[in-house]
Amino acid sequence: TGGGETFLVNLIERLARLDTKNEYLLIVTDANARIFATSNPRFSQYVALPSAQSRLRRLWFEYQSLPHLLKREGVDLYYSPFGTLPYGLPCKSAVTFQNLLYIDFANSTPFRGRTPLGWLKITLQALYYKTTTRSTMRRADRIWAVSNTTANALSDNYEVPPSKIEVIYEGVSIEQFHPERQNDLPERPFAGRYVLMVASLYPNKNIDKAICAFRNVVDRGMPHHLLIVGNDWHHYRKELEKLVKRLHLEERVHFVGGVKHEEIPA
Repeated sequence: TGGGETFLVNLIERLARLDTKNEYLLIVTDANARIFATSNPRFSQYVALPSAQSRLRRLWFEYQSLPHLLKREGVDLYYSPFGTLPYGLPCKSAVTFQNLLYIDFANSTPFRGRTPLGWLKITLQALYYKTTTRSTMRRADRIWAVSNTTANALSDNYEVPPSKIEVIYEGVSIEQFHPERQNDLPERPFAGRYVLMVASLYPNKNIDKAICAFRNVVDRGMPHHLLIVGNDWHHYRKELEKLVKRLHLEERVHFVGGVKHEEIPA
């Protein structure tokens, strides 16, 4: 489970619990329809594309078919959780920016993949997001940034008035991450004391800086290990493992890989 999916699942759950007035249309694929399902009758789903369809088919739907769908369904507000908006929206719009990976691409992403195909995919993604972000920022009625750092970067790079940007931090499920749950959690993945870092292995997540900082605290006598939980990105893990070896932390830094969200509190 990625952070974006977890964010949306919890957002839908809270809206279904707290909002007793508005109706919601969730645009899903056949793969994630079950994940975002809710028993609340004010929530309905529209399956846009089978999950096996290509990225180009998805873009075609988003930019050509989606505005017509929103108009037909009488939608008042369209919310995009991942920083893009289609053209020709018939309603107001709000968009969340969660990832600054491609805003300062040259500096924030020195790693471009380990293969020519990986380099090409990352570069094309960067070109797409750098092109669409400026247009999205201009057309959105409201922009949701997940931190002050994100808000400042968007404002500085795209000359967006700060009054248009709202900083809303991503929350934590207090039901899931609660000391009283210790007795019903699965077995801990590591017997000793450890520091936990949960992040997909993207260059902009600063995992390399966390590893370097961990080297400093180890040198000061800290007995803990560092566990890094998150899926790999274009084999970036190999670069991080080289850093771990260079800092002589092979016995103290552990890459766990991706785990189910419900197992993270363990």
